[in-house]
Amino acid sequence: VDAQLRTGVKGVCAAGDCTGDQQFTHYAGFQGSIAARNLLLPLTSVGTSLSVPGCTFTSPEVAHIGMTRAAAVEAFDQDKVLVVTRELKVVDRAKCAGQDGPGFIQVVTKAASGEILGATIMAPPAGESHLRALHRRVVHLNTSSYRLAALRTVIKLPATSPSPCPRAPATGELISEIAVAMHTKLKLPDLALVMHAYPTYSLPLQVMAASLYYKRLKKSAPLLAVLKKLGL
Repeated sequence: VDAQLRTGVKGVCAAGDCTGDQQFTHYAGFQGSIAARNLLLPLTSVGTSLSVPGCTFTSPEVAHIGMTRAAAVEAFDQDKVLVVTRELKVVDRAKCAGQDGPGFIQVVTKAASGEILGATIMAPPAGESHLRALHRRVVHLNTSSYRLAALRTVIKLPATSPSPCPRAPATGELISEIAVAMHTKLKLPDLALVMHAYPTYSLPLQVMAASLYYKRLKKSAPLLAVLKKLGL
């Protein structure tokens, strides 16, 4: 199977697990659409990629795309690789959600250009709201049905039987933003100029990007001072 997903048999393309490539449902779907286009239209679109996002739905969840730190160092040498990491526990959204478990966002870049080589994100499911936590606590204490009904009325809890709050892991969503950046050739510092909502789990990406962006400006300060004196 070549990069256009063509097999050795004319008019036959392959997609998904049978290609021997990475085994992800979304990758198979992507390849299927590319293969169909190449068969039905006069196109030769590439259907393979080394930057396939993936998410392992464990607890905590782990998402990954592209190169790891070790792979990048092996390919480009230590001094040419810059790794930017932000712990989840310092993220305001995580604090609001009561997240104190392990978690981080790590982006691997080329030191000189800021080109994104890969990323790894680990994050536990989002914490439960205070109302849900109170709901579970009431049930744990075997509160009477009358009191529980009254409590539901006051704090607008659902009338269904108690159950844990639906969880909202953020790893898969965050890795998708990195995938878009890599596909469009955006460098990590470029994300500093992309406004992110506050407080969200994606905001740390902008904060991490800003750290590189301002370091570059600082390095350029002498040149900017000269240009200013010249009136440029």
